[in-house]
Parts: sequence; C-alpha cells; structure tokens
Amino acid sequence: MQQDNNYRHWSGFCLHLHAMLNPIFQPTFIAMRFRLFTFLLLFIIASFTQYAYTQEVNVKRSTIIEYYKGKPYYIHFVNKGESLTTIAKAYNVTAEEISADNPAIAEGLKADIVLRIPQRSVVEIPD
Repeated sequence: MQQDNNYRHWSGFCLHLHAMLNPIFQPTFIAMRFRLFTFLLLFIIASFTQYAYTQEVNVKRSTIIEYYKGKPYYIHFVNKGESLTTIAKAYNVTAEEISADNPAIAEGLKADIVLRIPQRSVVEIPD
C-alpha cells in the first residue's frame, strides 16, 4: 500500500510537471520564441548599422578651381570613407550634378578618384 502511494505521488508530480512544461515544447511556442529571437537580433543589427552611418566623414572642400568648357569646377580628390552624398553636401550641389559631370563614377565611387564638381556662385538674398 505504501509503495502504491509513492507511485501515485510521483506519477501525480510528473503529470503536473508535464502539464507545466508542455506549453514550452509546443510548436507554436517554439515558433514564437524563434520570432522573438529573430526580432531582437535584427533590432540589434539595425542599431549598430544606424550607429555606423551616423559617424559622418568630414569632407574637406577643395580650393583648386579649373575651367572646363567655360564653366568653373572644383577639383576634388576623393578620400576613403567619403560618399557621393557627403561630397555633394560639402559643395552645396546635388549628387546628380556631380554624376552628370563625372561619368566614370557610374561604376562606383572609390578613394583617389578625381571629381569635377560644379562651382555654384554664392548669391546672398537680402532680408
């Protein structure tokens, strides 16, 4: 009789343990944990990517001006880490204007390329 009670006690405990742990091993719960893990991983990667893009490179404007077909152009030597967007911002022109005057960068912008950047005349607007 005592042995029978022990068996019932442990079998009841195992049933309760199984009932508690069963939802953890259900396919839907596993899929939910996988989705949560994937979301957290992508969030962390996106955070680091955003941090990397916020470290903007300072573009030093060139003082070299040459005339090509009657128009003045800055001659800019591309440094490592500079992008077409940051160069365009530094010279106050659009990336499309730079691309139009430099067909060689259609294959991609690389360090040590020489760019012709159109010179904009600075016009002050009175207040």
